Amino acid sequence: MKKAYSVGILVTFLVGIGSLDVSDHSAEKTIQLGDASIEISREWSNVEIRVSNLSPDQEIQISRGGLEIDESNTESNLYRDDLSLNSSLDQYTITVESPLSGSSDLIAANKVDSRDLPNYAEIEVINLRVPQFDNNSDRALAASELPNRTRFRYQTFISEAYVSAPAIACAPEPIEYGYPVGMFKGDSRSWNPDSNSYRTRSDVVVDWSAGGTVTPYFSVGESTQVLAYPFNSFTFNKTASSEGLKLVRGVISPDYVSFHIYSDVVNPFCISQLTRGIFYDFAFYVHQTGEFVAKGTIRQVPNHELYTRNDVNSNWRTLFQAPNQGFGCLATFVEDCKKYQSELGDLVP
Repeated sequence: MKKAYSVGILVTFLVGIGSLDVSDHSAEKTIQLGDASIEISREWSNVEIRVSNLSPDQEIQISRGGLEIDESNTESNLYRDDLSLNSSLDQYTITVESPLSGSSDLIAANKVDSRDLPNYAEIEVINLRVPQFDNNSDRALAASELPNRTRFRYQTFISEAYVSAPAIACAPEPIEYGYPVGMFKGDSRSWNPDSNSYRTRSDVVVDWSAGGTVTPYFSVGESTQVLAYPFNSFTFNKTASSEGLKLVRGVISPDYVSFHIYSDVVNPFCISQLTRGIFYDFAFYVHQTGEFVAKGTIRQVPNHELYTRNDVNSNWRTLFQAPNQGFGCLATFVEDCKKYQSELGDLVP
């Protein structure tokens, strides 16, 4: 799969779950990803991943430790891996991308206009542990890895140092010789969950030790507008309200929670009647064991990134990184603005 974005997510950390062979040195697991069936078998350090029922218009990518695993040159839809060649992670990431169907419930619910189907895609991503051997040490390890706290971090940011601001909607219309030139100061960075430079940040912390309490931490970065003239420039600073960032709690329990995060934050320098906001809408269904489902919609402006970590493993895990499609997407009178949708179906236990 060549595209650099993945939007809707089914992320499952499977520890000691699934159908395991009874021997001490082999294990296997079968996963359903939509209509596709994915069978993972392990013999010592050798792993085979076999994919079936994948339709011709679907694309699949399989990786471990950030390295993509190539399809076998002797058999289609078969992927082979040697765990000894890359020991940085014991997790596989499997991504399947499909076109949004004209029969999608999203159209019936008036969430998607059928005329805009080419601008949408369904993305499903599974992160799962390499199948474990059926022995006492593996079961003890699985039982000891339940976290006390799980954090999700959703950020949006501008990767460039400066970007053009849409004229009229977000900056004065040039009146003479193309001036003034309106610009927004960016965050001058790439993908980074720990960066303190962002447009919006939504952190959600699940405290399992406190009965599964769900606590949001919302913040909006300062916006800087620059109006450039031939021999001078003027800089202005404003910060949008964080009221456009919201959390709705669902089920709260010591081992399972659900919640919904939403963003619609308009640039404070833009005319609200002419401007779309930074938009995303995601639902999360999270088990303490590490299994969770996240599904939602984003408008791809600016860059979007979603990560998770917990107190057992403090390293951030990337869930998706969606690059900016262009700041013209902010203007309501611009029609060619891609927005990607994921609908994973009724996957919630």
